[in-house]
Amino acid sequence: MRAVRSFETVELYTPDDLDRWCDELSSEDQAVVLLDCLGVMLSQGKYIESDSGQWVELENETVEVVVMSALGKLARKTRDLVIVAPDIFKAKAPDPSTDRYMRLLGSVLQSIVEKLEASVVEVVAGIPVIRRDRTGALTSFADQVGN
Repeated sequence: MRAVRSFETVELYTPDDLDRWCDELSSEDQAVVLLDCLGVMLSQGKYIESDSGQWVELENETVEVVVMSALGKLARKTRDLVIVAPDIFKAKAPDPSTDRYMRLLGSVLQSIVEKLEASVVEVVAGIPVIRRDRTGALTSFADQVGN
């Protein structure tokens, strides 16, 4: 479906994959990039398979440094960068590993807003709700509907 609308789809799974792909881009290559989904990419970067075949959980700080470096490169080489992230913060984590993952995602989202000076838009039932605009101003739903 995307190809007929002139979208190029690139499958990247880990923060390291994204970092290498960003190295291949020139500033003129991509005007708009949609990264879907940050949550999946973080999970693929947080849990890696060791040489012995065991799954190893990396420290949040290690993963965040790699992903923020890659996102910084990508933001500098695009006119518009849209990052899709899951909203997983409404429920309590069922176990310590999930809690660490949720903390990683939350920290990376905060870093994106701070370091990349990003707007934040929550999509609720298909309706975009601006939470923070490009000027840094925080807004509420009531502000947007004029109440």
